[in-house]
Amino acid sequence: MPDQNEENVESTENVDAQDAQNEEVVASPGEGQQEKTPAQEEKASTEEKPAQERKSILETGDKTEPDFTPDLISADALDEIVPEGVEITDKEALSKFVDLINNAKSRTEIASGALALMQETFDESQAKFVSQWEEQINTWQAEIRNDKELGGEALGENLAKAQEVLKTYAGDDYDNLIRLMTLTGAGDNVHMIRFLTKVADSVPMEARAVKGDPQQVNGNLAEKFWRQVQGNN
Repeated sequence: MPDQNEENVESTENVDAQDAQNEEVVASPGEGQQEKTPAQEEKASTEEKPAQERKSILETGDKTEPDFTPDLISADALDEIVPEGVEITDKEALSKFVDLINNAKSRTEIASGALALMQETFDESQAKFVSQWEEQINTWQAEIRNDKELGGEALGENLAKAQEVLKTYAGDDYDNLIRLMTLTGAGDNVHMIRFLTKVADSVPMEARAVKGDPQQVNGNLAEKFWRQVQGNN
């Protein structure tokens, strides 16, 4: 008859063997199961994170940059699409614009670059206009100084005549009229100075405004008038 202790030992060994077998089944994939790829394991790890460790797209915003691959352009291509009657004369500025379009990495870069180029072009155009205007004024003034009738030693007298005409007929608007003629360049133009001096020479001496007592002036005019009347009689 088998010993009771031996039966207990054998029973214990059978239980241990069964447990080991079960552990092997759990540790290794069974039939129909596949091992997880690294991407699947990473996804599973992400899904297992608590909600407070992740941020929604609403919180973080869209961090992705859209693809930006504009078509390359050339100066000749731009010449073909400008409005009819418009000619691009500043070839240097055109070249800078073409380089900006072709090398920009984003629409924002194009916008900021175009604004900077526009400001640069405006400043250069303004400086060029001011330089040309000053050159024109200097040319006109030289014409007045060298004019046979107006210039030379008679220049001061002729300018005084022109000023006197303006003071006489402009009245309270004299300062504004002088400023207007300066801004427009008319005050430096030989034709305007000649016109004003001719007006001054055409006004009779007795009709010109003079300093002094107006009653005395009127008396002189009256006396001359009566002398002319008596002479006709």
